[in-house]
Amino acid sequence: MNRQVRRVGLILTIMFIALFAMASSIQVVRTGELYLDSRNVRASYETYKTQRGAILVGGEAIVTSTAVNDDYRFLREYESVIYSPITGYYSVFSGTTGIERAMNNYLSGQSGAQFFEQINALLDGTPVTGAAVELTIDPDAQRAAWDALGNRKGAVVATASSERGQSKRKHGVNQAELPLMRDLAGRLGLIEHAPDVWSRHPLVYVVEAADDICYALIDLEDAVELGHLGYEEVASLMKDLVDRGARRQLYEALLDDSEAKLELLRLAAIHALVHEAEARFIQHHEALLRGEFAEDLLDWRKASAGEVIARAKALARERVYVDHAKQSYEGQSAWVISGVLAHLLEGAEALSRAGGDGTDIGPKARDAVARLGKFRPRPNDTPYQRILRVTDYVSAMTDRYLMRLVDDLRHLGYFENPSV
Repeated sequence: MNRQVRRVGLILTIMFIALFAMASSIQVVRTGELYLDSRNVRASYETYKTQRGAILVGGEAIVTSTAVNDDYRFLREYESVIYSPITGYYSVFSGTTGIERAMNNYLSGQSGAQFFEQINALLDGTPVTGAAVELTIDPDAQRAAWDALGNRKGAVVATASSERGQSKRKHGVNQAELPLMRDLAGRLGLIEHAPDVWSRHPLVYVVEAADDICYALIDLEDAVELGHLGYEEVASLMKDLVDRGARRQLYEALLDDSEAKLELLRLAAIHALVHEAEARFIQHHEALLRGEFAEDLLDWRKASAGEVIARAKALARERVYVDHAKQSYEGQSAWVISGVLAHLLEGAEALSRAGGDGTDIGPKARDAVARLGKFRPRPNDTPYQRILRVTDYVSAMTDRYLMRLVDDLRHLGYFENPSV
């Protein structure tokens, strides 16, 4: 009989221990997990019993909590949708996002900064009120960015400008090169607006316009041949730059070959862009010399062709530079250019050793010299000058021309993959 009583007592003890462990697990160990569980309606109601702090912009509240007569007690109200990407939302259905989530401890009155208010609430029953959070964004800039984007997805980046209106988005001077830059600025007569802050040289705007033209047109033409873009979508952009009337009809009817048509359209489009850049340079000549010109020559907001440039750049970003084949191709560019440079430099050195006479060099070197054309080394060139001539030739290549050259050299057996 005693043995049976002891067994029952042992079983009851084990049951009490298990019950105690389960209760401890729920009330202590899993408290945080259960509190955050989306099915815990009580926790949601509890959080809404606290009046959350306001979110301010420019000293004015854009998000507030208003008392209501229901289970939630306070209703979160948002003044305008234009701030929603920043503030986020505080919702029992959609959860918490944005500033509402990042600054939740402050907005809900649970931060350490409100320790004494929390103690006071325990002593006299006064409810804790969340702290206000003020954002540093400019309301006018936010409104302008929202209106500019419209229904498009994206972001707007604002760059600061100096008191003289000069763009600060381009720097390009390392501190180690600052003494050299000061000497160069003095020799070129650059206008110094502040210590070590100079206007850009007027010809820099011309170089930048040339870069925009190449970026907008030549890259897209290469993309057509590589299969990243279709002929019509690129040709339509170039047609927008070509003069109306007979010239366009000539380009359309001249050839049946779409590639040849695209090349002709590209030439005409480049001509149109160069003409516009030239006209705007002349128009703003005085401002450029005074260092007060704060735009690009082909600025999409001012130049008539600028909108087409902007569309072309957007097309390249969205369709060309993200293409996996394009990225793989660019990953090979280092050894491709290295192989081409090696072939051309070997030819240039062979010609120099032969005294400038191309008749006494081998077929591989003769091929390299022939390809260099007007860039072939001169008899009295130094080794450095020969390298410069070769690099000048290579730097003028487009992606398409480079790959054609590599194919030719491989066919002739003159291209060797450099060892990595």
